[in-house]
Amino acid sequence: MCVTGDSSVVVSAIPEIRRCADRAPVLVDDIISFAATMSETVRQWREAGLAAPVCLGVHGVFAAH
Repeated sequence: MCVTGDSSVVVSAIPEIRRCADRAPVLVDDIISFAATMSETVRQWREAGLAAPVCLGVHGVFAAH
């Protein structure tokens, strides 16, 4: 079984991220295998000094590394 998943992702800078400073972010990922996409997005969000987001996964694959 070959699982490529999201083990190596690049998340572009979130445009106008500071505009959202007074809001509660909610991240929704359709399929989570390694959670790299969501983790990188959260990292960028927190690095900008914003509140921790609520993270939702619609379908978890949870592939082994």
